[in-house]
Amino acid sequence: MSKDEIIEAIKLLDNSKECTEISEAAKERGKAIRQAEYDQQVKEYWARAIFYREGMTLFCNAAGTFLGGPMQRGDKCKVLSMDDIDNKKHPRIWVTIGKRSYGFPPNEAYRYRLLPTKPKKPLSQLERGLAQTVTKIMDNADKAAR
Repeated sequence: MSKDEIIEAIKLLDNSKECTEISEAAKERGKAIRQAEYDQQVKEYWARAIFYREGMTLFCNAAGTFLGGPMQRGDKCKVLSMDDIDNKKHPRIWVTIGKRSYGFPPNEAYRYRLLPTKPKKPLSQLERGLAQTVTKIMDNADKAAR
């Protein structure tokens, strides 16, 4: 059944409960498709990441701005260890950022888009300062709520 045929069939419905069920099923299917696409992107990234070597410099190439977290777009890190990359249960790329070390599983390494190339547009100092300010405000609000 084509998309157009499905849309035409939906137009023939006259029961709001059926419309709601179809809408919910479509949302769930869309969510499953997006998750499968994301999982595939992480898998493809990890297949390239296994070739990173200890001492190699990687850069955060993420598209967005992170509130909290150890890196922003343009930040660099050094690969500390690749010993856990083939671990089936808990694969990790260990990196150092400043004086701290982090073990990123595949989805986190992909989220930060750790690549050996610098991003074309690193986060500006203004954007970085704004992200730090918002993070502090959120941290203070979280502490006050406790």
